[in-house]
Amino acid sequence: MRGKGVVKKGENLPFPVDDLRGKVLDAAGVSVEEQGKLLRKAIDENKKLLSAKKRQYFSHDGIVKDSREDVDHTARMKAVSEIYDLVGAKSPKSGSSNSGVKVEINLPSWYSPEIINVKKDD
Repeated sequence: MRGKGVVKKGENLPFPVDDLRGKVLDAAGVSVEEQGKLLRKAIDENKKLLSAKKRQYFSHDGIVKDSREDVDHTARMKAVSEIYDLVGAKSPKSGSSNSGVKVEINLPSWYSPEIINVKKDD
């Protein structure tokens, strides 16, 4: 038996989420332009993390003897996942029975290309 107000995975909510999101952002005083700027900043910060590195320290008897900079695979994979979430692109989970690749892009209802300057990498 489900608890009151609990929605199962894959089940639709009894109200449109976009409407709720808009109401919450309006109540918080966040304009459409601010949302676009925040999205742009989040994407830019996550793009930086695609090149993340970490420093590893090696010690003996409590004294650091050496340190090395290495690729931070965890931060990089989290950045990739966040970017996919931010832009609404998802690939199927590994182990899925689909042999092809499916990309689904769900843009927020408030999205407008004029709000966000998309920078192309050279």
